[in-house]
Amino acid sequence: MDLKLVYVTFPSRGAAAVLGQSALEQGLAACMNIHAIESMYMWKGTMEKGDECVALFKTLSSHEQRLRACIEKGHPYEVPCILSWTVQVNASYANWVKSCLIDL
Repeated sequence: MDLKLVYVTFPSRGAAAVLGQSALEQGLAACMNIHAIESMYMWKGTMEKGDECVALFKTLSSHEQRLRACIEKGHPYEVPCILSWTVQVNASYANWVKSCLIDL
């Protein structure tokens, strides 16, 4: 079973929580963590610095595209950062993730 970790930056903890709750309630992710971060990035030719939050969603490969669509639809940024990678996890955690998600 392929598990995915999906990394998404947000302007605030509140914005991450709202979108995270929606993804969890729709059965697109089993869990998410929110972490405060400091970001530096180029935006429209200008160096930007500021506080953001990153959310880490845990889901299955089979649910990743629907989770991405949910995030893109509700995200407050013009260009949201949505990164993902396949992760290795223990069997009991993988089974728990699967049990939390909708059947596709």
